[in-house]
Amino acid sequence: GGVNRLFRRGSGDGVRIETEENTVFADLHLVIKQDVNIREVSRNVQKQVARAIQEMVGMEIGHINIHIEDIDYEEAGEA
Repeated sequence: GGVNRLFRRGSGDGVRIETEENTVFADLHLVIKQDVNIREVSRNVQKQVARAIQEMVGMEIGHINIHIEDIDYEEAGEA
């Protein structure tokens, strides 16, 4: 839930997927919350996306690149 909010809106909604033969290459452009561990979030997204692609389409993963586009400070002052 709410994962769509994390992807940058615009060109391709923050996701670019290419295939070459039986291999998938993906670039994900994320906007993350200010208090999260960027390294941990990036690794988790890579693992989950790779697993989902392999399970859904059965293709090999070439790379899943994570690009942090911005940090969301929107809720910084709210309690």
